[in-house]
Amino acid sequence: MTHNDILRRIRYILDARDNKIAAIFAKADHTVTTEQVNRWLKREEEDGYATLSAHELTLFLDGLIIDQRGPKDGPQVKYIQAMSNNLILMKLKIAFNLKSEDMLDLMKLAGFQISKHELSALFRKKDHKHYRVCKNQILRKFMKGLQIKCRGHNAAKKPIPSATTEPKTTRKTVTKTLTKTAAKTQSKPAPKTTTKTTDETPPSKAASIWQKSLKKAPKGD
Repeated sequence: MTHNDILRRIRYILDARDNKIAAIFAKADHTVTTEQVNRWLKREEEDGYATLSAHELTLFLDGLIIDQRGPKDGPQVKYIQAMSNNLILMKLKIAFNLKSEDMLDLMKLAGFQISKHELSALFRKKDHKHYRVCKNQILRKFMKGLQIKCRGHNAAKKPIPSATTEPKTTRKTVTKTLTKTAAKTQSKPAPKTTTKTTDETPPSKAASIWQKSLKKAPKGD
């Protein structure tokens, strides 16, 4: 996948307009115009298409982390790393606050399955003996699973729109939306029952909202 493909897919996952994408770049202290964003989101065969560089994609992903998680306290230290699928996967994991189990569940949603050991190998340093390169298929399936989780199965069946197709609404950040959905589910009153006692153990409060929501099939938009 090209850097433009990554930007286009993330924009679709967030259901964000061009000005929102520009605002995410601004979180990383990088100013871009909506016109620039529009050119990056176009497909290669469309007039006005511009290539998104590796450096620009890195800035966008850094801005996405701040947008989703908030800025870190203290001085910001920036490390220069060569762009790769492994780095993209790591930054998306951080941005959406995902655990390994969450990522495996997302890949299952996309019909793809790898082991926890295979996943951990993607996040090791290059000089580690168990390091593995993240292939396009793995990154694509992960992003598709994230897309299904956030937009529903019906949206996942549609082709990723280019810059000529603006989303109808600008959604809140994905993590906030999922948290709000989980809170609504928990606030529903429990059904009455004639049984006075039960041997069941109430679910742990620390359970991941991803694990709870995966008990039901995602609904389409």
